[in-house]
Amino acid sequence: MRTLRDVMCGDFDVLRTTDTAADAACFLATHGDETAPLCLSDGSLAGTISNRDIVAHVVAEGRDPREVSLAEFAGPADVLALDVDVPLEDAVALMCRYERSRLFVLKEERVVGFVTQRDVARSISFQPPWADS
Repeated sequence: MRTLRDVMCGDFDVLRTTDTAADAACFLATHGDETAPLCLSDGSLAGTISNRDIVAHVVAEGRDPREVSLAEFAGPADVLALDVDVPLEDAVALMCRYERSRLFVLKEERVVGFVTQRDVARSISFQPPWADS
């Protein structure tokens, strides 16, 4: 049985709750992502930050992004994260149920990676019926 550990991407960067909205905007633009994990100093998942969060809660309110702490956005209620040893099939079911294209992967409450729909698709190897012959 394949687990998230088998297909996850473990080479990634995170934002910290001590960073600013300006830091997050630069991070998201540089990485080409719309959302990034937001972690506490110990590496545990505190939530996510998105382009939309920055626009709606900083720019639209006329606040200085260099002075807005990402701690304001901490709150894992909307974050989907699973343990590294969860079966891949369970992760796919959760992604489908909540219409998410990415899940964060945890080990002992710390973010160790993420898995995307693309990672899942790449992990599936097609075995034609005649391959066992």
